[in-house]
Amino acid sequence: GCDHHPSSLDNSDPAALLKADCLHRDVAFNACYLDASTDEVIDPSGMGVSDLIDGIVRIPHDAGAAASFQEDAVRLLRAFRFAARYNFELDLGLYDALGEGEEELSKQFAASPGRVLHEVKKALLLHNRPSRFLGFLGTGCEVHHQLLGPAADAALAAWPAAVGRARRLEALVLEGLRRGRLTARSEMWRGRRQDGTPPALMAPDWRKTGVWEND
Repeated sequence: GCDHHPSSLDNSDPAALLKADCLHRDVAFNACYLDASTDEVIDPSGMGVSDLIDGIVRIPHDAGAAASFQEDAVRLLRAFRFAARYNFELDLGLYDALGEGEEELSKQFAASPGRVLHEVKKALLLHNRPSRFLGFLGTGCEVHHQLLGPAADAALAAWPAAVGRARRLEALVLEGLRRGRLTARSEMWRGRRQDGTPPALMAPDWRKTGVWEND
């Protein structure tokens, strides 16, 4: 969702239209465009392609990340989701605006919780590396408190430990998929592999033989 109006610009200047559109996208690498006639990648912000190469999640808004979050606070959750899924890092400007993002997200959650929770649900799917997303919720801000509230006091009091348990569960499921002891309906899961040493919490008794994308 955006509040910009590129239609008010001169339609005879496609470059200006793309620039106006890209500055109000969620992250810079998601604001690149393909010229179908030439197969050329157009990067109006000048940062999208380099951020993909460098593994950076950056807000392309010309007034900064805080201004982008004022337009649409869900962009904060989308930035966390992209960083988690692709193992990218948050740009320093984005990190510095986390407090403002948390405040705006709290307002949006109170006014329209469904859209916020829909974004959280997508982030918690296995192929999006949910444990890392959960870690971001409590890094430099307290979005986890905004989303979970008093019902999760025990987990909130020891958030790193809760994130660690989610990470172990994620590793366990990925190992089950790798061994063929669990099955996945989603094509996006097929290429996932757990890097590093095998997870410690392994058991020979696999009672569940199917894992679906919304589990």
